Amino acid sequence: MRASIGARLCIGSLGAALAGGLGGFGCGGAAEENIDATREALNISSWNNLVGMGETGSFLLTTNLDATGKTWTSKSFSGVFDGGNHTISNLTLTGQSFFSFLTNATVKNLKLINVRITGSAPSGVGGLVTIMEDSVVDNCAVEVTITSDTPLAGGIAGEMLGGSIHRSYAKGSLSGVMTLAGGLVAVTTISSLGDAKINECYSQMTVNPDTSNPNLTVTAGGIVGKGYDADIFDTYNVGNVTGRGNVGGIIGLSDCTVNQDTFLVYKNISRGDVVDKNWSSSGGWAGTIGTFSNCPGRFTQNFWDKTVDPSAHFASIGDNGQQGFTTTQLRSPTTVIGGVFCAPDFADPARCGDNTWSRPPWDAGTSTQHHILLSMPGPNMQLR
Repeated sequence: MRASIGARLCIGSLGAALAGGLGGFGCGGAAEENIDATREALNISSWNNLVGMGETGSFLLTTNLDATGKTWTSKSFSGVFDGGNHTISNLTLTGQSFFSFLTNATVKNLKLINVRITGSAPSGVGGLVTIMEDSVVDNCAVEVTITSDTPLAGGIAGEMLGGSIHRSYAKGSLSGVMTLAGGLVAVTTISSLGDAKINECYSQMTVNPDTSNPNLTVTAGGIVGKGYDADIFDTYNVGNVTGRGNVGGIIGLSDCTVNQDTFLVYKNISRGDVVDKNWSSSGGWAGTIGTFSNCPGRFTQNFWDKTVDPSAHFASIGDNGQQGFTTTQLRSPTTVIGGVFCAPDFADPARCGDNTWSRPPWDAGTSTQHHILLSMPGPNMQLR
């Protein structure tokens, strides 16, 4: 294990899914295998079962659990933890995350509600996990308040080495003395198996680390603080982000090894206020991407709300690397040749930059709503 390197959106549909179950299993092949695997999993039906859960194996949560007044010790885990669309609520953690390490693990269909993380955390913290390596987080929700002095903190994970986070969200706030902060993940990097990937996810985290030291760079992003070889697409941020030096509504710093690696940051929307304290007295800072290294990558269709954040400065990332639009424009229907997803300065209005969307992943809803992800199970609820 490597050491830490220090609406109608997903909310409603995930909430409905987590409350009412994820339908849609078909017949045959993989579906039957998944059902068999679930039947073979060890059931967790009480707090004592959860505390006694092993560090590997397959486990299924079969009921909602309330951690009020309970003591939790963070676990390393390398198996499958299926939340069964249930919740674990009212966890109070001091200097630790729910999981300390996830290695080649899968955590899915789980919702953590009213998690509170306080105290010093030398290795970092995340609402779900401190460090995840070659692991999968799928259809999970974390509602967390993090107030910690730590090198890095994220709403879901502190550090992510390879692996993926898919169709998940974090909601809450993050503060304290730290140098890396992200609404979902503080820092991503590659593993021996490949890049870290985050897609079809959303954040409603207020990312507000301590920026009082003018000599300290504080890298902060609405989705990811620092992304090394990050693959981030189809994400949505509705939280304010504050940092010093590398600050973005989606990603604070995109980094890589020059002439060796690539990063992919595309089709993302930020609708919060971005504040880089290094620019606070000179017109302010805005945008989805704070700073980036000069190496191969793909930046396209990253949009921020310039009504919410009218700041004068932002990173220049070529044509359509990132663009500001008004709140009204961002609430326009996101059809293939409408709304902001095919901006009027494109030579071919039937195409969206370097790719054509046969079906956009986001639906903007009405003029009073934020976006939702299409094709989420269960009835949709609006994110206000």
